[in-house]
Amino acid sequence: MTALSTHPYADDKEAFALFRRFTDSEFTRLSRLLHSLDLAGHQTVYQQDAQAVSFYLLKSGSLSLQRCGEDGKMHRLAVVPAGRSLGRAALWPEESRHPETALTLEPCILLALVRQDFLMLQKKEPALALKLLTALQQEVYQEWLDSRIEFHALTARLNQANILL
Repeated sequence: MTALSTHPYADDKEAFALFRRFTDSEFTRLSRLLHSLDLAGHQTVYQQDAQAVSFYLLKSGSLSLQRCGEDGKMHRLAVVPAGRSLGRAALWPEESRHPETALTLEPCILLALVRQDFLMLQKKEPALALKLLTALQQEVYQEWLDSRIEFHALTARLNQANILL
């Protein structure tokens, strides 16, 4: 039995594409900083404009990312499925605030990395912190590619239906 298989988050390495880039040793060191949160449906994970104190990985369930518009109404930006990350503002270099509100749509399990723990990781293991940021950058890029494909497919369907934009 390896050390990773006895680790409480051992199964999470494969559950998140983000972690697939890490060796077992790197994952073990990083996962020691994670905290598990069980939330019921319709709970707020964080609020728009609140100080970003944690970065999150959604282990199970789904969340809605919403932003309050100038009209005062909440507008859904995205639905986050299991296996994705959110609250990335907590890992930005300067103190920052969340640009949106995260609300659970059903019971969820999240893994949280507290900003202070990430700052400590940057000092003690800068290569590991950089690898995490690089993996996040790749995740964000993939999300952008996916949304671009979805946008073009929607546009094509609207054109086929002769609906003018």
